[in-house]
Order: sequence, then structure tokens, then C-alpha cells
Amino acid sequence: MSLDRLDENCKFYKHLTHLFYCKWLHPGTSAKIKSIYIKKNCKDPRHHIRFHGTQRACYEGSSGDKWKPCSNNKCYTCSILRNGFSISKSDPSSMFGPAIYSTIVSSKANLYAKNHNIASRKHAIIICGVSLGRCACVSRPGDYSAFDTVEATTTNQGGSVNYPETVSYRQRNVVPLGVIIYTRKGWTP
Repeated sequence: MSLDRLDENCKFYKHLTHLFYCKWLHPGTSAKIKSIYIKKNCKDPRHHIRFHGTQRACYEGSSGDKWKPCSNNKCYTCSILRNGFSISKSDPSSMFGPAIYSTIVSSKANLYAKNHNIASRKHAIIICGVSLGRCACVSRPGDYSAFDTVEATTTNQGGSVNYPETVSYRQRNVVPLGVIIYTRKGWTP
């Protein structure tokens, strides 16, 4: 299984770039997309695009037209791209319980995008397709696993998170579609 690098002139590349830059909301920071890699036949109209930051421990995506997920067990990015998301790997003490956390805010996902034992100025954020299913908007932490998904509301809306989060309790509802490779300023590498 490999991912293909999107051409900068393709519609989907432009759409993802627009989402990424428009939703980079952390003040005093910036990012620059270097490339986007996508799985074949990944578009599904039922999917809402979200971002997920996690640990990367390889140099895939640094160059070339293909991304072949590595087999390093410390590279969570490649593991997710290869095998999909797994709720069993999530932190049970997370604000809304064990689930798959994603966000429309690219700079929020960036908080979790870490390079592990690699010296690279490039970082990776996974592009997710989320099917909301039975969904609720919630303002307080708790166990909402009776729902397929919850949308956590922000403190400005009376909620308890600074930036919107999509919390999925059914791993079949979240599909890794690809990855954005980018550089960032205003953050510690």
C-alpha cells in the first residue's frame, strides 16, 4: 500500500490546502505545506475532512511521488496510514474518554504532530475522513460513548475546549485519507 503525491493544480489539493491554511488559528505561528499524499480512491461524500496529529518516526514524505508507510512501531503516522485508527491505542484519560480525536483546526492537530528520533524540519498531519453517524454537540467532558461521534464546543460557545474537536467512538467512522507534510514557524521543533 502506498499513497500518491497530489499535484498542486488538482482540485482536491487546493481544497485541502484551503482548509489547512484557513483553519491554522494559533496566533504567532504559521505553517507552509510542502506536499500532500493521498490514498487512491479516498473521496467519499459522507466524510467530513478533519486533521489528526501524532508521532512520526521516519522520513517518508520528505521527497518523491509515493509514500510507503514504514514498519517502525514508533511511527504512529505510518501505522495509522497502514492499519487505520485504533481506539485501543487512545489514552483512556483523555477529556472525552477513549476515542479517536480529530479537529478541523490544523494548528490544533499540529500540537500533537511530533517528530520522534528524527532530525527534520518537516512535520506530518494525517488527513481524516470522518463519518459523524449519531452525533451530539457537547460542552463538558464525560463519557459519550453511546454516540458514534461528539463535537466538543469551544469555551467561546460555553464549552470546555479552546478549539473544536471531533471525538469518534467508532473507529470504523474515521478513515485515514492521507497526510500533509509541512514546515512550521513559531513552534519548538
